[in-house]
Amino acid sequence: MFGEHTEVSGTLLLIPDASGRKYAGFHSGAELRLVANPGQTVGEVMAKFNTFRGPDQQITVLFKRNGGILPFSTIINGTLEAVVSQSI
Repeated sequence: MFGEHTEVSGTLLLIPDASGRKYAGFHSGAELRLVANPGQTVGEVMAKFNTFRGPDQQITVLFKRNGGILPFSTIINGTLEAVVSQSI
């Protein structure tokens, strides 16, 4: 109905780094799109995603494209890009 506020979901776009390393769950280096419910944090989405990964394949750190660490407390609004990398 007109005038009603509808909450929209967001997307956490996981991008493998340029190292050429193969990460479990990433097909041929392609990006992964994870849907977030309104108000969800990166940490909440990653906790759910990590339940499908082996203990030695957990993603516990994400990076911004500029190289800074992306805090897991970040609320996902719209599309949020995060780089997966083994280097810290």
